[in-house]
Amino acid sequence: GVPGFIGFAVGRTSFWDADFLHQYDIEIIAGRPFSNEIATDSTQAMIVNEATVKSLGYHRTEDAIGKKFTQWGRTGFIIGAVRDFHFRSFREEVQPLTFQMGDLATFLSLTVSDENPATIIVNIERKWNQVAGGIPMTYFFADDAYDAQYISEERFGKLFLSFTILAIALSCLGLVGLSAFSTAQRTKEIGIRKMLGSSVPEILGLLSKDFLVLMMVAVVIAIPVSWFSMNRWLEGFAYRINISWWLFAVAGITVVLVAFTSIGYQTLKAANANPVKSLKSE
Repeated sequence: GVPGFIGFAVGRTSFWDADFLHQYDIEIIAGRPFSNEIATDSTQAMIVNEATVKSLGYHRTEDAIGKKFTQWGRTGFIIGAVRDFHFRSFREEVQPLTFQMGDLATFLSLTVSDENPATIIVNIERKWNQVAGGIPMTYFFADDAYDAQYISEERFGKLFLSFTILAIALSCLGLVGLSAFSTAQRTKEIGIRKMLGSSVPEILGLLSKDFLVLMMVAVVIAIPVSWFSMNRWLEGFAYRINISWWLFAVAGITVVLVAFTSIGYQTLKAANANPVKSLKSE
């Protein structure tokens, strides 16, 4: 792949070489990229992002091209502008950033194949030792460095999912036990109702009514609590989704379905039981 150099960053300025924009497919939306053929690019030229253009007060990106830049202790002429991209976590809005060409590199960025990465690293290290004069090579993968910004969210998601599964499992076990106890207590009532002509669906509705009321109360309490909690969590991100009402509707329906599935066997068994046996039992 095309090698690129990421230089050191000072304040809101990052130092790159002429190949970096191409390597990372960063889009130039106005002006031109750096060029090794133009001597002044390494001393005077600057490239800015859209956030910088807005902070300078230009309404159109093209209006900033060719203008002198004197901000954050840096001076130069803007030769190009790139589309905003996230160089920090999504918890923050895209900040103004300028780019200049630099001779010294803190990082050497290489595009490599994802096939046999261990062999590729060995070959790169061998070449590095030939040209670096004994300086040890340390490396990292860009995607791993990017993912590290969100490792806490990933851990939170896994932990939340684990506790959710555990809570659902315990709730289902509780519903099964409660439905078994309820139907056992109402065995004779069910037998009498069937003898008087009640159908199986009517018996099911009778046994499920109390559980349905409890579930609706639980949903009414859970929706505002979960909405408040999720909004507070999302407030930590500059770029976030809006929680739609249908998410809570789907969650409520899912709760009802899971609950009815849990109590369904016991209630159906009681509704289909022989009423004569129910009335004879002590």
